[in-house]
Amino acid sequence: MNATATKARALSLVAEPLLVSSLGAARLCGVSVRTWQALTASGETPTPVRLARKRLWHVATLKVWAAAGCPSRMKFEAGSAGRFEDSGNGNP
Repeated sequence: MNATATKARALSLVAEPLLVSSLGAARLCGVSVRTWQALTASGETPTPVRLARKRLWHVATLKVWAAAGCPSRMKFEAGSAGRFEDSGNGNP
């Protein structure tokens, strides 16, 4: 592999964040931030994590949630307990 290909591969590995804000989550899911915040407040999105006073969502969790048909938080967390293991490579 030449130097350019190695650099491109290294950049592609860090191009996708592990955690996203409500703006990032909304963009990933194709809704407005206001809609995302309303969905979150009503328990329709996966549970965010807290980091430095911010609410963030795991990108891998959002992908699994979307693939499952965007169920409510309660259904998603009850159905995903132990079933969806992160393989460690960023893909669910």
